[in-house]
Amino acid sequence: MTSVKFSSQTADSASSVYISLETAADSAEVAALIERVFGPAILTRAAHVLRGETTSVPQFTFVARRDDTIIGTVRLTPIRWGEREVLMLGPLGVDPLAKNMGVGRKLMKTVMDAARADQNAERWGAVMLVGDPPYYHPFGFRAVPHGKFEAPLPVDPMRVLVAELCEGGAEDLSGNARAL
Repeated sequence: MTSVKFSSQTADSASSVYISLETAADSAEVAALIERVFGPAILTRAAHVLRGETTSVPQFTFVARRDDTIIGTVRLTPIRWGEREVLMLGPLGVDPLAKNMGVGRKLMKTVMDAARADQNAERWGAVMLVGDPPYYHPFGFRAVPHGKFEAPLPVDPMRVLVAELCEGGAEDLSGNARAL
């Protein structure tokens, strides 16, 4: 996949946004975006600790650009959940100046379509995240049954969500989640 273009109409302007795979040259700009969006508190969040120092999967690491500036990012990173490896989504971040333009939704659709179409979709089985259920439900995410997920830090169990990449991909997920 090289890039995907979409147009977004905001209250004051029309703009074109391009979604493409993140490159090594993007890393400093992505880090600055994540800092702007989440601040230093991201380092203390359970989701950040769960991802640990594990590198995201390159074919599931996307950026959104407008006028050659990165305005959004999303990644999938492998983690261990019980006896299985699954993909963890995050961070999904959109520049505050680009909010309500559909950038986050387009990044989500792009990364989930890529994961479901990947030759290893059955190996991973599922994508999990910690997030707002109403936002993520349209992408196939559902609440994880109570008691099936244990994180290294406290996490609101109502915000632990999972989406299958293939039929039955989340059936046997249970236990302690940790970075690889």
